[in-house]
Amino acid sequence: AMNGLNERELLMWVWSDESLRSRVGMVSDESIAIRNFGRCVSPETGVAHGVEIVSDGSIRCGDAFFCNDAQLPERPESVVVQIVGTRPSPPLVRYDGKTVPQLRISLPPELGTLLDSLALGAEDYACGELLQSMRPAERIALFDQLFTERLERKCSDVERIFRECGNDWNETLYAMMFRYVGGSRNAEAFMQLARLVPYGTLVHLGSRMVDVEALLLGAAGLLKCCYFDDYVSELQKEADFLCKKYNLYPMDTAYWDVHGTYPVNRPLMQIVRLAAFFGKNEFIFREMMRCRSREDVSRLFDTEISSYWREHCVPDGNFVKCPSSFGVGKRYMLGINVVAPLMFAYGKFTHNQKLCDQAIGVVASLPVENNAIVRGWSAHGIPLQSAWDSQAVIQLRREYCDRGRCFACKLGRMCIKKSMNGVKVE
Repeated sequence: AMNGLNERELLMWVWSDESLRSRVGMVSDESIAIRNFGRCVSPETGVAHGVEIVSDGSIRCGDAFFCNDAQLPERPESVVVQIVGTRPSPPLVRYDGKTVPQLRISLPPELGTLLDSLALGAEDYACGELLQSMRPAERIALFDQLFTERLERKCSDVERIFRECGNDWNETLYAMMFRYVGGSRNAEAFMQLARLVPYGTLVHLGSRMVDVEALLLGAAGLLKCCYFDDYVSELQKEADFLCKKYNLYPMDTAYWDVHGTYPVNRPLMQIVRLAAFFGKNEFIFREMMRCRSREDVSRLFDTEISSYWREHCVPDGNFVKCPSSFGVGKRYMLGINVVAPLMFAYGKFTHNQKLCDQAIGVVASLPVENNAIVRGWSAHGIPLQSAWDSQAVIQLRREYCDRGRCFACKLGRMCIKKSMNGVKVE
């Protein structure tokens, strides 16, 4: 079933497209005519500016408001017509007590059928052949739009974390590293640890790795899961002292999800890697802002863990060889999700367009990601050459296909318009 926001987006598209407007019915309870359809802005606002209507022999200029169940226009006094679809909507009353005329758009049945068909096919990447057959220039333009959307969304996440961190860029970097190193299953637990032990506290410890490991692992509550040899006993003793000093209450081990995870990738070892990264690096933020290539990204995250953990990643006393630093794939993932968004957000914050462009260049220098979404599109022969391309198709899948927003997607619109004009789209 189409929700209110999706129907609003669909109505706004139909309203904006002259060829589709001629295929739908528009009915009003009052005698009004549209002289100018204006310009639609984002679906979140639900407004088209510069609309002109003729009502009772007079011309009125202002906004068209596309109805949504839970939202009213920001400026009701500027609305000259209210657009509604299949969902009933109460009349909009202006401040002067007058009711805004409603215009109901009746969508043709074949459009609903076509949208349902597209939504069903989205799960199997049904638009893959159409995407593959696009002219290279068209596909690049589409990918540029999709990549920009995704980077802007990540930038918004950075800005939110920045505010939560008291407008401190070092703390923001720290929180983002914890969030993405934790992975989707433990992201919230890692963020909780970052809030419990902020970056400023680690800075006070200096570069003594035992202290950094002890505080992070102790606050995470994970030392109690380790085999107690001499080194772990030393860490536990130091952790007890530091937690008391900084008035910290360790997390419960139930926070951490370790099921189905290889020992080298469990939270304990990821925290050890974070300890090495932040304990051995000075001026991390400055170094991150200097990254320009995949080599720079790889070098930034090439920090070795202490010798003890290279042989004790399984917390039961058994000898198991462990990678000494973040793996190559993890480094590139952090380049995409931490380095580039942080650089882009900082560039916007400081009005430094060169830094924003540098962030895009960093992603373009990284190899194509290897995940189910990327493999799904690649199976249709779509040329993907870098992480810039893979981020674009991930955005396409998650923000359009998975959410049934085919009518808001350039590919979906191509299918719809061709089909409604009698052109068969395979």
